[in-house]
Amino acid sequence: MVECFKVLEDGALKPVDGFNQESDSVYLLVDHENRNIFLWKGKDAGVRLKFIGSRAMSEKRQDLGYHYQMHVLDQDDESPLFLAAITGEPVETSPKKSSYEIEPEAPPNLEELAKQQGISVEEATKEYQAQMDELGDKFGKMGGLTTRPKKTLLSELGSESAPAPQAPSPISSKAIPAAPTKVAPGDKKGRSQNELLEEATELLKALGELRGYSREMVVVGNMVYRVKDNYDLEELDTPLEGIFRVDEFTPRLICESGKVKVIELLKPTGSEEEIDESLTQNLSDLTSMFMIEIE
Repeated sequence: MVECFKVLEDGALKPVDGFNQESDSVYLLVDHENRNIFLWKGKDAGVRLKFIGSRAMSEKRQDLGYHYQMHVLDQDDESPLFLAAITGEPVETSPKKSSYEIEPEAPPNLEELAKQQGISVEEATKEYQAQMDELGDKFGKMGGLTTRPKKTLLSELGSESAPAPQAPSPISSKAIPAAPTKVAPGDKKGRSQNELLEEATELLKALGELRGYSREMVVVGNMVYRVKDNYDLEELDTPLEGIFRVDEFTPRLICESGKVKVIELLKPTGSEEEIDESLTQNLSDLTSMFMIEIE
């Protein structure tokens, strides 16, 4: 049995007969048979409505029990599990493999390697076997089954693409550390900091002003900005360096689809009005939920 609710602007859940997939709406579907809760977000739904739906999903799970799993879905990116729930058809899953079936790396040309190093083939063979045994012990402790070992110095020297050494040197079983790779500021999707900043600005505009608080600063990506008029975000005059406490601020995380979009540093204005509860959740509830799942 799958219950379907339409999320309203005031946070209420309106029961509906079917899932209409309206692109400007947010739906909450509960699959009681498989104990799943789905939050479906239309591509044209407003930011506030999406966050209201997120809170409604958390409250629904608290009502039903933590043995229900939560799933967040965007329109046109529905999972097979969700499609199976609304169609009633079993989900197609590929059988799980008991281990990774990866072919081992081809051994190096030991004769050529021994010639380059000025040692006998027997000595080169012993060195190679010792390295393989050491790698096997390491992977065994890590719980690996048939994981492919990383290339060793020995195998690199034996490959055709590797340059010949300048002078003979003893074979070492220690791995050569890779050179650090510089990553441009941004996120894993390759978006620049400016793109993240634009997204955060639009997000803050959509959420609007806060009752009882003022936005003093926000964290976007790995940088801190001061909030000016019209939600303009300006870099701090002095770059941050060190460890800072935020006793006078109330931090608030704005998350969407498992990603932290913005961290707000809010300052109380002295007003007795409370923040819009339809948009907010308490992080302690998430912590409690996590601990219950572990137990």
